[in-house]
Amino acid sequence: MSTTRYLVRTTLWMVLLSAALVSAVPVVLAFSFLPISVLVLLSALFVLAIFGLFYRPLKRFHKSARDGIIPDRFAFRVLPFFLPLFYVLFLAVIVFCSGSGARGLFFCGTPHYFLWTFITVLFGTAEEAVIVPIAACALIAIVGPIYVTAITPPAKSRVKGILTMLTITVVLGATALYLQHAYRQNLLRSVRYDEKTTVVRDEPNRQNFRRDETDLTEYQPFKENNKLVKTANPTLTIHSDHPRLHGAFALYPVYAAAAEAIYRGVGIDKFDLPPRKSLANCGTSPEAFEALLNGDADIVFMGKPSDEQMKMAEAAGKTLQMTPIANEAFVFFVSRVNPIDNLTVEQIRDIYSKRVTRWDAFGGRNERILPFQRPVGSGSQTAIERIMGDVPLAKPVQEEFQRGMGGIVNRVADYRNYGNSIGYSFRYYVEGMFKHDGVKLIAVNGVLPTVENVRNGTYPFVGQMYAVTAAPPHANPNVPRLIEWFLSPQGQEMLGRVGYVPLGG
Repeated sequence: MSTTRYLVRTTLWMVLLSAALVSAVPVVLAFSFLPISVLVLLSALFVLAIFGLFYRPLKRFHKSARDGIIPDRFAFRVLPFFLPLFYVLFLAVIVFCSGSGARGLFFCGTPHYFLWTFITVLFGTAEEAVIVPIAACALIAIVGPIYVTAITPPAKSRVKGILTMLTITVVLGATALYLQHAYRQNLLRSVRYDEKTTVVRDEPNRQNFRRDETDLTEYQPFKENNKLVKTANPTLTIHSDHPRLHGAFALYPVYAAAAEAIYRGVGIDKFDLPPRKSLANCGTSPEAFEALLNGDADIVFMGKPSDEQMKMAEAAGKTLQMTPIANEAFVFFVSRVNPIDNLTVEQIRDIYSKRVTRWDAFGGRNERILPFQRPVGSGSQTAIERIMGDVPLAKPVQEEFQRGMGGIVNRVADYRNYGNSIGYSFRYYVEGMFKHDGVKLIAVNGVLPTVENVRNGTYPFVGQMYAVTAAPPHANPNVPRLIEWFLSPQGQEMLGRVGYVPLGG
């Protein structure tokens, strides 16, 4: 067997073997809904198919190797086992260097990436598409040389051959790792700005009520081991005519904790999410406000309603009663890779009006600013509109619009998105309920949004959270009693333990 023939034939079979191993992973994931017995049977059939496919080539290879019909130089003997690994590492380098990300493997990675990436794209993620083929090819690069060494006679330059293969592997692997890191930090990613197109991408309302990666069932009242703040010996208990509560995501831990402490004669089934008949429902601020106007909620917990929502209430013949229950800071945050730590109020207005579009204008990197926004009517969008004052808020472009508050945090922080982003929310949501190590809160006018600075009023964007009811009043007498409890020392102490700032500081 000539060296060329050995290299071609062995490499071909190793590429096919590694591709088969890689393809097995997404196939198993795709059929994971099947009973375990069926999965075991399918796995067994797959192993038999692989064995049947490679048995004869392996037998011929083994015979040729035993007969010495194999290259003399050890580097050539093991090269076919390393070539699939070199291929996937080099492909990862090209993909990340081009800035197309893991999904780019779908178009150029046949046969090692095509099926895997197809499945992961369907599931909404693709980062694993880089790892699985590398792992499969690395396994072959380890097992292959060991097998060849065991069945073949001694070869020339064995140590030199292995060192050569390992050096190439390390160089390619380190390059791919660096470029992937650079891609994650937005050093290589190109952002498409389409000022003419605004696309609202809503997050699916999943069965377990995860919204933008925040699992609200962890705060479900009366659920075992939930994350709610506990109140012993509540000064108010309600045994019947339980008020129906609704509110924004960031306030769900507040009124859910109150319901668990105060409501009696109810079980966890009365607080299932997301059914609309729950005693403590949850949604975006516009959804909660709509429930109040429709009579589906007795009390809604949210930021100050927008002017448009006040007009909606007036058109519905409702008079809103807004009771402040806690103080809260409206905060801005950027990715931790962003060197910006402070912005002035005027600079924030410049960003969101797009009078300034690059970070280097504020001493940052020479990158385009990507300012995320929220839907009209949400509490945080109403807050940014008030901050802008008479300065017009620029229309969000396609990449800048996030439906859920958790999404706006995740999009700024997450490596799959942009290190040049800026977002806004309320302090508790970012630092408590949806804490993400990938983002940092920035100071405004040199003042950080700490609890102490909210208390003393030095942070410029301090607002209030409200318990909102609509008149004509409901016949339920427990509605005003519950609101009074939130204003009581015990209710205010509970709000402070959740993470908000009580009204009295």
